[in-house]
Amino acid sequence: MNPSASTQTLGVVGLGSMGWGAAVSALRRGITTWGSDTRSDVLERFAAAGGHVASTPAELAAHCDVVIILVVNAAQTEDVLFGNGALAQHLKSGSVVVASATVDPSLPPQWAAQLAERGIGFIDGPVSGGARKAADGQMTIMASGSADAFAAAGELLDAIAGKVYRLGDQPGIGSTVKMINQHLAGVHIAAACEAMALGMRAGADPRQLYDVICNSAGMSWMFQNRVPHILDGDYTPLSSVNIFVKDLGLVLDAARRLAFPLPLAAAAHQLYLATAAAGHGGEDDAAVIKFYAAIAGLVYRLGDQPGIGSTVKMINQHLAGVHIAAACEAMALGMRAGADPRQLYDVICNSAGMSWMFQNRVPHILDGDYTPLSSVNIFVKDLGLVLDAARRLAFPLPLAAAAHQLYLATAAAGHGGEDDAAVIKFYAAIAGLELPAAP
Repeated sequence: MNPSASTQTLGVVGLGSMGWGAAVSALRRGITTWGSDTRSDVLERFAAAGGHVASTPAELAAHCDVVIILVVNAAQTEDVLFGNGALAQHLKSGSVVVASATVDPSLPPQWAAQLAERGIGFIDGPVSGGARKAADGQMTIMASGSADAFAAAGELLDAIAGKVYRLGDQPGIGSTVKMINQHLAGVHIAAACEAMALGMRAGADPRQLYDVICNSAGMSWMFQNRVPHILDGDYTPLSSVNIFVKDLGLVLDAARRLAFPLPLAAAAHQLYLATAAAGHGGEDDAAVIKFYAAIAGLVYRLGDQPGIGSTVKMINQHLAGVHIAAACEAMALGMRAGADPRQLYDVICNSAGMSWMFQNRVPHILDGDYTPLSSVNIFVKDLGLVLDAARRLAFPLPLAAAAHQLYLATAAAGHGGEDDAAVIKFYAAIAGLELPAAP
């Protein structure tokens, strides 16, 4: 018989934006919850909210059946578990650790093995959804681990999350899926900044542009969520530029070990690095637009001049083209890393990495059906027009340029007349991927 969440005690190590949300949502559900953080003011606030506080993870360990570690990175996770935090040393046998930082997928299997030697279960459980969803108990957990670990911790995780994806019994699968989500989220934010900057440079009204794109094929979850920060001039970090310096760095490191090319992720990573180097690393990730502003000088006019409709359509095609190519790149990386493509599609469609084009085009890949609704050649043409317009404005478009090269390469390989999702065949050809076949 599985334990009931109402009789278990949860520990949360790291009461940052996501950890705080998880902890307070557990309290609202009547779950006895302990919290540990390095900041005394946060612990005082958590105690005032009804939580129990521990000054160290080791102190927290003695009280908890399940501990979720919501820190920034792998180094902090390892320190909590096996270093100064000494969590593993003080947890009782039969308890379960859920590691939720975005980390290299090769690390969770190592942590699971070390904890198993102490009789402690492990779930590789990175999270998505942002602070607000976490506080509402609606965050997403991308989880993998043994049946025993889920039996011990599953009800509690279900109580604090809107959706827990159980992706398999091997630690590392959860982190692989999170890596793909971060690939897409990172590329989509950078693409949103690039496209909005181009639109402003070309004379479009940014608020009109935002409204149109949110109702067009160029839409992504990140465009919808982050562009308002630009429109309001508010770069208070909900997630900072530095987070994507780290997370896209992890994606590129993993791809390098797999000898797998990621031209779009690499171009986006350079944009985050350039933005951080200019002093904006601690600002909201939408501050990537400041890179474009600094080098191109953004001045926009109200949209009453001739050609503005075509300008808005150009921006939509920029985003649609980049998003399709990014969907193909991310799905190919996921398959190369061993993720189940249908599971991956389901998770991304309910996470921050979603775009209209991902939702619409990836089923063509999953069904092996490349009957053209819109062909590769269309984006050879349309992104070519976008790049021509940008050249006349002396405006750089590194993401659109990288995506255009992918469409050109796919067309050169004989797939120009196929559906634009056939860009994945470029990756399959050079990396030896077996793509789903048509029934």
